[in-house]
Amino acid sequence: MADLHIHSTASDGEYSPAEIAGMLEKRHISVAALADHDSFSGFYAFREAFRGFAVPGVELSVNYEGIGFHLLAYGFDPGHRAFTERLEHFQQVRLERIEKMCRRLNGAGVSRYHAGCPEELSSRDRPRTPAYCACHDGGRIYQIFQCRLP
Repeated sequence: MADLHIHSTASDGEYSPAEIAGMLEKRHISVAALADHDSFSGFYAFREAFRGFAVPGVELSVNYEGIGFHLLAYGFDPGHRAFTERLEHFQQVRLERIEKMCRRLNGAGVSRYHAGCPEELSSRDRPRTPAYCACHDGGRIYQIFQCRLP
């Protein structure tokens, strides 16, 4: 059995790469890919802890003709310097987008706490800021600020 789309604390997952490896083993999954958002940073810890076959994977943030989406990619060298530098760029773009979202929320009267601004969130929570806002401030905030930001 295989699972090729897993997120760890290296992006927006709730469990460390080692914890995930243990969970997969309990479920008898022998092939798995840690596919964190724009990051290979958890791969080596995952590969070391996982007794099965660890596939290098990443969920890339892609923009095509003005539309953003996520693309799962496998088999890349997680140590390839140019590629990891590009992934770091994507992570920075995501953080800037979240900071812009927080400024807009603050301008609309939503407090920093409720907006889930980056300085108050761990790195693994930052990608979930829109969901965090929706959870604490209702669907209206989610629709206004999540759907209209690039």
